[in-house]
Amino acid sequence: MDYEKPPVGASPYWYVQQRRIKDLSEAITRYAEYKLFDEQYAKLIKQWANEIILCCDNYIKIRETEKELGTS
Repeated sequence: MDYEKPPVGASPYWYVQQRRIKDLSEAITRYAEYKLFDEQYAKLIKQWANEIILCCDNYIKIRETEKELGTS
């Protein structure tokens, strides 16, 4: 799912989180396929994977808060 950024104001959380997860996922793929893959790249991929988890957790938490407040 690829949403367009609204034209005015701050980017909504769902747009920001989705784009960041996509960027990190693509970077992981590029580095995993690199022919000189080594421990340094493995550590970087692990860091990015952890960030993806944090982005997902943040998205879920915001959605839950929206539902509780009735703003979703």
